[in-house]
Order: sequence, then C-alpha cells, then structure tokens
Amino acid sequence: MFIAGCSQVPSAYKKNKDLFKLCRFNDLNKSGAIEKPAKANNWNENYVPEADIDKDETITESEAKYYLLKLDNVNQEEKNKFPLTEKDKENIVSMLKTLAGKAEILIETSELCMGKIKQEYIESEAFRIAGILANAASETTKAIKIAGIKINKNDVIEELKRALRFSSYIKDPEEKDYLRRQIKSELIETGMNKSEIKNIFNEAGMKYQ
Repeated sequence: MFIAGCSQVPSAYKKNKDLFKLCRFNDLNKSGAIEKPAKANNWNENYVPEADIDKDETITESEAKYYLLKLDNVNQEEKNKFPLTEKDKENIVSMLKTLAGKAEILIETSELCMGKIKQEYIESEAFRIAGILANAASETTKAIKIAGIKINKNDVIEELKRALRFSSYIKDPEEKDYLRRQIKSELIETGMNKSEIKNIFNEAGMKYQ
C-alpha cells in the first residue's frame, strides 16, 4: 500500500542492491539496473562497458552476476551468494546473440540493395563489423569457460570465421593485423589446434602467421 508522503522503492532495486555493491555499481535512480551516464541526467552509476554484454547501455541483474564472476578482487565466498540461475544463463545466451546480431544489422540495412553501394559500405564498416563478431565470439567463449553456459562451440567458430572474412575488407594494415591476431587467439581458446586454425585462414584466402 502506498502511504502519502513516502516513496516506494522498486523491488528490483532492493533485490540487486548487494550484488551491485560487490560489482562497485551504484544504482542511484533505484531502477534495479545500472545505466550509462546520459546528457539528460547528472548521475554516474559506475557503468562499466565490459559488463554490458549486449551493449544496450544498461547492465541488468544477469549481466552483473556474470561480470562478478570475472572480478579477481572479490572472494569466491561473496561470489557464491549470487549464482547464475538457469534463467540468467538463458538471458546471457540471448544477449550474446543480440551482440552478434548488431553486425547483421550493419550488413543488411535496406539501403545496401545495390552491389556497389554494399561493397563500399562494407569496406568502410569492415573493422566495426569484424570487431563486433570477434567480440561476440570472445564473450561466448568466456561464458562457456567462466559460467559453464552450454553453447555449441561450432557457433563460436562460425562467428570467428565470419569476422575473419570481413577483416579482409579492412584497408588499414594495423587494424587488419590487430583483428586477425584477436581472431587467431579466440580460435585457440575454442580448443582448435594449429593445423585446424591454419585451414580456416587458408579457406578465407589469408596467410596464417
């Protein structure tokens, strides 16, 4: 029941207060989530981009729990107080798919119907597209290892193959080299051996180094 003169605190805020405190977040507007600072407000909730899996500028309870697992300065006993539920894991898988989908949006926008425009667009956006795909694969690999989330590793490998393909459009040699090294590292993380990774690079028409 609402009492005049008193403000009701959302249940999500109460539920996540201790979790956010461990992550060093500060839910100033008591929304139950951590939001990226915006020009429209003056608060700073200590938003951390690394914790925002789907890059929607909001850190939810599931994202905070997953981020907590990666923090070295929090002891295991404290981490165990906020275990990932099956629903949390489902949410994280969905967010990882959303992240990879952001690359699809860049590739498949309606104005890219004509081949030449599409080619020029992809060349100009290649670093961003390949980076999103590589980061999505990287986060997925971490989710498998850190949180025990069941995701088919072949899906990760396919994202990395696509990232490698788009990296071929990158004109800046330093950007291209940076992304290819990242992709190679992530392929190693999936458990692939040198010969298998070399074949993937060869299939993409690229030299394995």
